[in-house]
Amino acid sequence: MKLEDITSRFNSEEGWNDIFLKIINQRDNKESVIYIAQGLYNEQIVGLSVEVRKNMAAGLLPSGEINQDAFYRDGIKFFSNGQESDTLLKALSTLYQFPTSNTFSKTIEGEGAMTFSLNELPVDLCRREHYKFKLFFHDNSEDLYCEIFCNIDLTKNIIELHEKDEEYRENIIRTFASELQ
Repeated sequence: MKLEDITSRFNSEEGWNDIFLKIINQRDNKESVIYIAQGLYNEQIVGLSVEVRKNMAAGLLPSGEINQDAFYRDGIKFFSNGQESDTLLKALSTLYQFPTSNTFSKTIEGEGAMTFSLNELPVDLCRREHYKFKLFFHDNSEDLYCEIFCNIDLTKNIIELHEKDEEYRENIIRTFASELQ
């Protein structure tokens, strides 16, 4: 499987520093699927593991209203793959212009991440679909609060991390780094 540069799909004219990682492996658990994802940045392999809860409800109802039952604490968790994830953090800190010398946190979960399904259908990870989620980190802290979009495209075996807003860049780096542990 050929890895792509994690920035090869974003449009710099739009001002967003979105990244794309190829799903290279997956492990099914009873309650979740763990995707191992990699890409390249400056010709170095970067990556992380993304655990996605199975069977999340549709977040967008046919009426156009938000399904309040589609918010999940730890619906998506990020885990370090060691050096690959440390290199990914350095890449993000370069792209976001918030340098850090810290390593990627071993796990990003717990009270740090609330997941909302942006899908009109329930999430069934057995179906090869393009699933969209919005993650809210540190929703109990004004100083650390940040948001990011995480899309799991099983039709192309890609995990996308999209910026929600430039103002969240520093806190995304702080969240992904070991700074808050």
